[in-house]
Amino acid sequence: MRRFVTSAVAVVALACAAAYPQQSTATSVFSSVAPAVVFVEAGPGSGSGLLLDSNTILTAAHVLYPHRSARIVFPDGTELLDVPLIAWNLLTDIAVLGPVRLDSPPAPPPFDTSATLPVGAELFAIGYPGEVESFPQPTISRGILSRYRLWSDQHVTFLQTDAAVDGGQSGGGLGFAAGARGGQSGGVLASAAGAVVGMTGFASDFGHFGMAISAADLLPRVTALLTGEDVPGRRGDQNLAATAQATPIRFDLDYLWAKQAFAIVAPPDDHVAFTLQSVSDLAVAIVDWTGFIISEVDEHGTAGTESISAGLDGVPPFLLLVEQFDDRNVLVRVEGDVPLVPLNDPDDGAILVPPVRRVGAIDYPYDLDYYLLSLQAGESVRVLVDSLLTDPLLSIDYRHAPDSTVDDDSGGGLFGVNPELFFRAEVDRVYRIVIDDPSGEVGGYTLSIERPMGETDH
Repeated sequence: MRRFVTSAVAVVALACAAAYPQQSTATSVFSSVAPAVVFVEAGPGSGSGLLLDSNTILTAAHVLYPHRSARIVFPDGTELLDVPLIAWNLLTDIAVLGPVRLDSPPAPPPFDTSATLPVGAELFAIGYPGEVESFPQPTISRGILSRYRLWSDQHVTFLQTDAAVDGGQSGGGLGFAAGARGGQSGGVLASAAGAVVGMTGFASDFGHFGMAISAADLLPRVTALLTGEDVPGRRGDQNLAATAQATPIRFDLDYLWAKQAFAIVAPPDDHVAFTLQSVSDLAVAIVDWTGFIISEVDEHGTAGTESISAGLDGVPPFLLLVEQFDDRNVLVRVEGDVPLVPLNDPDDGAILVPPVRRVGAIDYPYDLDYYLLSLQAGESVRVLVDSLLTDPLLSIDYRHAPDSTVDDDSGGGLFGVNPELFFRAEVDRVYRIVIDDPSGEVGGYTLSIERPMGETDH
């Protein structure tokens, strides 16, 4: 009996010895990388980040947006409050905070920008998934490099991995796992050598895998943000903390698709009430930042007054959204018991001349952007919208049009959800290119309009 036990112990010992190299690799990677991986808390949401050599914090833009500062916690317990935003890119989901000043800063891990890791290489995801603590510790999960995915629109390569990657709560773009406080978005994907090979972005709705933007494509964009260069995708920089205005406030809605949004200056659980007047039929809603509709009204089928009130239950900031059902320019007056911050969208009403490529953004839940395009009878265009964080819907119509030409997912893209339309004008007219995300997601996009091959200018 004793001999059997001895043999069994030997077998277990051999098994442990065989497993030890893997444990040693994970331990080594964690001990060298994790001290610089930070917990990022912005508003009610949170995610992960990484200390850089520039004494700045790299994270995913959707972890922050629309907040312009964050609370940072290091694994050693060091806490930094109100670390300011330097810049963000809503198109490629990158943000930089800081600079930060530390008495004994951890050494930032090196970046591997060679992009030569073979498929099947061992990878480690380090971050803060599902955290509920105020001073959490980072976690590590192991996986492999499953494949490379190219986002051709931005010439960005993503590393796909089966290592567990849980998205952050804040932002909530396409495919972001939401609900748990804390997330691995903005965390590190490291190689077995302990080098950063990517920044984790999200857990995909299209399969059980995580995605990370490659270090080779990440670093040049971070450098551009730090130097203040004009980086594509910085559109969508709505400042919800701008100076609030007391009501009444008057504003114009100039066509059927037009929408005016206001940030509501009131804390969660507060009760607010607004009254709106116009000669047009209005629809009014109060929503939270996740797109949850707290209250909505459309009391009249014609002109008149709309009244709405609600308790602010949900994820701040809270928004008041106003739209009309008439295709004309009207004046609207809003009065309420709390101040409002008007959100003015630079995309709305922009005049485009093909061929053109433009960066825009769905700035807030249920934002709707429209562009003006003058076409002559018989003229054709190809219109394509590409986005990482949203699932855009594309429409083409004109003033008083009986219906619209609409597309959702015909344009393919990284996840196969880009819209694309081939449109031929029937008459000389100014047409409207309309982009929105009915699911309420927020993020940047590119809009490309070109003439088909062989067609010349009119």
